[in-house]
Amino acid sequence: INQSLFFNFMPLPSEQPLYVLYQKTSRAVIPKVVTLLFLSALFYVGVLLNVNQLELQPSEETTIQIGTLTFLLVIVIISTILAVRKAHQPYHFYRSRIVHGKKEIAYTSIVNTEGTTDLLGKMFRTYTINLGNDFHLRHISNEIKIQDYIQQMREYAKRNSSSPSGSPQ
Repeated sequence: INQSLFFNFMPLPSEQPLYVLYQKTSRAVIPKVVTLLFLSALFYVGVLLNVNQLELQPSEETTIQIGTLTFLLVIVIISTILAVRKAHQPYHFYRSRIVHGKKEIAYTSIVNTEGTTDLLGKMFRTYTINLGNDFHLRHISNEIKIQDYIQQMREYAKRNSSSPSGSPQ
């Protein structure tokens, strides 16, 4: 057996993140749920108005109303579960990159480390950082100051990528 080929196909031990950053769950979930409930109520009122305009038997009206309400409740429940799952997905900071779910950005590709706050961010005391390349750190608690850490990791990655041997100069 050619051992060099064998070791190339073995899975490498997973790299441990240097830092793990979690989103503020309430900021990520509550606005989505409130918006979804409002739009669902608006849709349900529209269905009720349209059903009342049709000349249907009372049992048919009730069936349509219950079906619509059930459909909307299922959508709200599924969307809430998905929003909570996404909000619990942390940002993993590794030696050369940041990973969130299936997306990742190399420190050398980061173009911005300034945080921004919108109206909901002020209400929930959070901020967002657009790192570039459509990669955002969202719903970060104001108590966590991550900008300096990202800047240090960015400078470290640039120093190490500029040296030909891979070791610091």
